[in-house]
Amino acid sequence: MKHDYDIDALLAKHFTGERLTAGEQSQLNAWMADNDGEYRKIKRLMEAEIPQAQAFDADAAWEKVEGRLTRRLTIHWNRRMVAGWAAAAVFLIVFGIASFLFLQNDVEETSAHFANTSGHEQIVVLPDSSEVTLYPSSRIDYLADAGGRKVNLEGKAFFQVRKNGQTFSVDAGTLNVEVLGTSFLVDVQQADSSGVYVKTGRVQVEAAGSQTILTADRRAVLSGDVLRVDSIANPRMTFGGRSRMLSFERAPLWEVVGTVKDATDVEILLDKGLGGQLVTTRISTNDYESIAAELAFICGCRCDTLKAGKRYRLYYE
Repeated sequence: MKHDYDIDALLAKHFTGERLTAGEQSQLNAWMADNDGEYRKIKRLMEAEIPQAQAFDADAAWEKVEGRLTRRLTIHWNRRMVAGWAAAAVFLIVFGIASFLFLQNDVEETSAHFANTSGHEQIVVLPDSSEVTLYPSSRIDYLADAGGRKVNLEGKAFFQVRKNGQTFSVDAGTLNVEVLGTSFLVDVQQADSSGVYVKTGRVQVEAAGSQTILTADRRAVLSGDVLRVDSIANPRMTFGGRSRMLSFERAPLWEVVGTVKDATDVEILLDKGLGGQLVTTRISTNDYESIAAELAFICGCRCDTLKAGKRYRLYYE
């Protein structure tokens, strides 16, 4: 695909939160679709924490300097100076209020529409530089105006919202989400189990006449007419992105459960005598909640759930 823009410049604008034109945004999204792996590497580098230098203690430094001063300067005020400063202060306050009101009423309306018809997740960038991972068979409609930023969602999407002073809300049919933080997943693919999953920050969720505020690693799932709130058992798999297929050919069970643990954070404990069993199977990490049960079926043993989606035990009766 031919790109008419300097992709390095577009990436720089994206990561610094600078607003992109419609053409720039389209080119960036196209490049991201063609270079998903490279983009994720760049993103990890950009989001890596940089050790901060030791803070400069201005008060302590001033005390050292002040102690060496041999005389102090005295500033003489007169009425004319005070009046001038007061007038300038009033002008700045009035100017600031007027500028704020002008900017609030002069927000340009911006809209964008995205649909994922592929068989894998796609990352798209909204006009406000927020980033959305759009899952297959999903679509979003984005509108920003003086009333804030609004998204209509069909399907499933993970949002990393760029703060810009405007509100950000998601209407997902039975679920309404107002952003109070930064990153979260909304899944309305199944009408009977719609949910909101928070990775970082805080979001407010409204559904079925109930309202709740979620914080990191918490979820709200709408079951029937009840909004249930609890912890996310396996955050890594909930927010982990694309699934993997794990293949084993006559591999010992202890090796299989180790590979599963590395790929999904699902821990499967083995009773004595099970580890040496040879297993031939293919496991999708997307079905991490049923991996232990599948292995128990293959090995002809029992499976206990110690913590759903997180820890299991295989044993013989």
